[in-house]
Amino acid sequence: MPENPDPPIPGQYDKTYRLLYSYPEMVEDTLRLIDEPWVDELDFSTLEKMAESHVSERLDLRFEDVVWKVRWRGSDIFLCLLIEFQSTVDPYMVVRILLYVALFYDDLVRQMRDKEVSDPEVIVPPEEVVEPGEEAPRYAKLPLVIPFVVYNGRPTWWASLDMAGVIHVPAAGLERFLPQVRFLLFDQRRLPEDQLARFVQNLFVELVRLEKASSPEELNEKLGPLAGWVGNPGIRRALAVFVKVALARLGLAADELGKVDDDLGEVTNMLAENLIDWKNDFEEKALEKGREEGREEGREEGR
Repeated sequence: MPENPDPPIPGQYDKTYRLLYSYPEMVEDTLRLIDEPWVDELDFSTLEKMAESHVSERLDLRFEDVVWKVRWRGSDIFLCLLIEFQSTVDPYMVVRILLYVALFYDDLVRQMRDKEVSDPEVIVPPEEVVEPGEEAPRYAKLPLVIPFVVYNGRPTWWASLDMAGVIHVPAAGLERFLPQVRFLLFDQRRLPEDQLARFVQNLFVELVRLEKASSPEELNEKLGPLAGWVGNPGIRRALAVFVKVALARLGLAADELGKVDDDLGEVTNMLAENLIDWKNDFEEKALEKGREEGREEGREEGR
């Protein structure tokens, strides 16, 4: 198997993940990993992907966002997803989240200003500031926004999840001026297997396992069961693209991958049929790499 001179760039992974997160099943399965009571009260049957026309153009300039709306106890909650494929951790990620959420709310305010408010969750001015005989204006309260970041970098995520970790407070008592924003983090490479094992037929969990595969043989072992129970045609196509990108990352040449359609069944069959040859190639490359490292050590000692 020839070396792949152009390993997959982060953008390829990003597009694949964005495609997967355009399906409500992927969003639900990701949130299921959060062990908090409010998750069980989300009405996942109401998950609705926000149309691009409902997302500010200013947001699009900064983020290729995926925004979903879901109902919780009769109220709307917005879920804003950011996907990060970075070689290093961004210590100011929470600042980006703050800007994202602020722009998102600003866009919602502009959309809501001219709409009639019927929701009981409203803001009304005090009676004493309303002119006699005039009806007090009603302003709808903004819905909650929960940002979450799916991180796939190799270093362990260490940066703060809230603003308190990035702002210096020079004196006691000034903490009340800290901006209040926080995000959920899914650090895929550090999710423990015992946590993942609690979930059966969970798309996010299976994606994490595919991500952790270090060889075509391991990828094939994890892909087989997944291909058997995923029925949504769109998700199957997205997974097929994901597996092809993963194979390219492991060293499979792009011309070989290009011969296979974006069909999960075909990709699974191709992987199984070529597994022995690819395994031998990987083992031979590993041996040759070891020999070369040994020769290099010998040359260093000689010098």
